[in-house]
Amino acid sequence: MKKETLYLPNLNGVRAIAALMVIIFHIELIKSEWGFRNDYLILNLGGDKGVTLFFVLSGFLITYLLLKEEQITSKISLKNFYFRRILRIWPLYFFIVLSSLFILPHISFLYEPPYHHPYIKSRIIIVILYLLFCGNVLTALYSHVNFVRPTWSVSVEEQFYLIWPILLKFSKNKLKSIKNVFILYWTLRLISGFLNSDFFHQHMGNYNFFSILDSVIFQTPFDSLSIGGIAAYITWSNKTFILNFLYNKVTQHIIFISLPLLLYLIQFHAQVQLFSRDIQCDNLIFSLIFAAAIINLAGNQNVIISLENKILYHLGKISYGLYMYHWIAIVAVINLIKQFDILKENILIFNIVLYTASFGLVILISHMSFTYFEYKFIVLKSKFSMITSGDLVKKIKN
Repeated sequence: MKKETLYLPNLNGVRAIAALMVIIFHIELIKSEWGFRNDYLILNLGGDKGVTLFFVLSGFLITYLLLKEEQITSKISLKNFYFRRILRIWPLYFFIVLSSLFILPHISFLYEPPYHHPYIKSRIIIVILYLLFCGNVLTALYSHVNFVRPTWSVSVEEQFYLIWPILLKFSKNKLKSIKNVFILYWTLRLISGFLNSDFFHQHMGNYNFFSILDSVIFQTPFDSLSIGGIAAYITWSNKTFILNFLYNKVTQHIIFISLPLLLYLIQFHAQVQLFSRDIQCDNLIFSLIFAAAIINLAGNQNVIISLENKILYHLGKISYGLYMYHWIAIVAVINLIKQFDILKENILIFNIVLYTASFGLVILISHMSFTYFEYKFIVLKSKFSMITSGDLVKKIKN
């Protein structure tokens, strides 16, 4: 059977933006952990929303490709799906995890203040959970390892990938099944949130089973992934009424202009409520807006914003590396800057050097990793797919 070429525009640009949001957030977070003055506004904006954007995009792409595969071949091959995910995710993931657990902590210029594990102190358990893609569980328990901390979201996606193709393969009503995942997630979230309320804390203490359960569920946001899946189904099935509404110029302006405003307003409010036990819905709101934006960017020929340029395309292509290597790069740069008193004394120069060097280093490392390491496995993916990526070079406007 002949393979079909598929190209969804702008999505590499979305990957690039999501990665940059996370990197900027973590630069400010690492600065605060080192005792340097950080930008409080940036620290409370963007980082978790960058990860939310990644989740919505992943749910969209995986669902769309699986629906397209079934449309072309009349079936969904679980074996081929899992091989594709393994070849794309596992090599770099295990390289980072094993390096972070056993090698990087012993390199002097990568020194980072130690992180204490209040819940799980067993090194063996921590290693096993990372190897089993349960980094989100460790993060929920505040028990992670410095350099490998960003991989919690990779664990969430691997858990999602484990069940998603099975759900779509054996579901007669795919949209209903995707909606049911969203409903089930929020049912569990509301129940665990209620059991984690102040009333129960007064009787069972702050760190009881329900507190841990609520943290784990919060750290496994299948709602964002399923919202991406719903967006993919709408795009794939050409739901005309919904698409006409979302493609409308007025709707587009509301979507794209409201994002930065909501990012500030919602996150500022969430920061005020930081120590409350109320269930926060800001990620849910942003997931819906991100989904609407992705539907426009991927399928609307008259979208008012274009992310089609060579820089964003390349950054999107290497975005997995940007996400996985950036913590190491930032720590390396801070260790270097510490050697120069003049840089530490002038906050403006300090930030210029830190941001420039951090971005430059992580882009260089990610480019090299993609070219000489990851790509060797990506090429093998074509053996397990009936859909190939379009030739983007011809599509990008100079």
